[in-house]
Amino acid sequence: MDLLTPADGVDLGPFMKQTYLSLRTKLIQTLPQQVELGERGVVSIRFNVQKDGTIADSYPKLESSSHKKILDEHAMTVVRSSAPFSPLPDSLSPPQLALRATFYYNVLPPPR
Repeated sequence: MDLLTPADGVDLGPFMKQTYLSLRTKLIQTLPQQVELGERGVVSIRFNVQKDGTIADSYPKLESSSHKKILDEHAMTVVRSSAPFSPLPDSLSPPQLALRATFYYNVLPPPR
C-alpha cells in the first residue's frame, strides 16, 4: 500500500498497518474461486480516507486494471467493504489521505 499524501512529519505507521491488515483480511475472506483456480493479475485501486476513517464519496477508483473484470471488481469491493478504517491522527493537517492499494492475484509483487 502506498501513501500518496505527504504526512508532514506525522507518524502514520499505526494507521497504515491497520489499514493494510483490514484490506488483507477482507481480501482473504472474499477471494473469488477463479483466483483459487489460478487466475492471475494485478490491480491498483486509489482511495481517499477522510479524518473519520470513511472513504471519500468519489472513491475508490480503479487506477490500474488487470483487464479481468472479476479481479478488478474484487479489488474495488475489498476496498469499499474494508471501510471505515481507523480515524486519521488529529495532528495530520490534510483533511484526507490519498492511498493506493495494489492487489497481486497469483503474481509475485516486485521487490521493494
